Amino acid sequence: MKKLLAIVLIALMTVSMASCDETENSNNKESSSLTTKETTTTTQTTTEKQAEATTEEQTTTEIATTTEEQTTTTQEKTTTTKAATPSVSIEYQNALKKANSYLSHSAFSKSGLKEQLEYEKYSSDAAAYAVDNCGANWNEQALKKAQSYLSHSAFSKKGLIEQLEYEGFSNAEAAYGVEKCGADWNEQAVKKAQSYLSHSSFSKQDLLEQLLYEGFTNAEAQYGVNTAYK
Repeated sequence: MKKLLAIVLIALMTVSMASCDETENSNNKESSSLTTKETTTTTQTTTEKQAEATTEEQTTTEIATTTEEQTTTTQEKTTTTKAATPSVSIEYQNALKKANSYLSHSAFSKSGLKEQLEYEKYSSDAAAYAVDNCGANWNEQALKKAQSYLSHSAFSKKGLIEQLEYEGFSNAEAAYGVEKCGADWNEQAVKKAQSYLSHSSFSKQDLLEQLLYEGFTNAEAQYGVNTAYK
């Protein structure tokens, strides 16, 4: 009987010890699992923070690079603008002002305006600068000059072109001015015939020849003589 009790007690103790070992092993596994999870979470958090820090660094670098590029571009533009705007001497500025003053009340060809500025004692270079930068349209200047001549004298079409060329206009500019001036060449022939007759005596034939010499066509000259003799 005593042996049986001893055996039972030993068995109970063995079972109890086994149970304790299993509990400890389970606790150790849970603790190990928690530690692994915590370590993994910490690692992930650290990695995420590093990634965020890297992204912030890249963004900062990109912004700094863009700012530097914009600053460089602005500096280049400023340098280009300064290089494209050379300083102009007082003489050149005054020559330009004088050229604009002349053009405000009279018509000039390009060469005629340059000669006028040189007559005013400006250097050839200053006069050339003023003529090149005054903004004049030389075709329009030829037109104004043609209209100015027609306002106080009579011309044939050919004669007016020659007069504009004498003033320094190119043949193309002179032709433009004469074509656009709106003159009636028959009426110009009448005015020229009457002008000759007002201060001298002409036969019809002599007057006809004079108008032909002035550049009127035969038809225009005949019209002018016949009208003037009415």
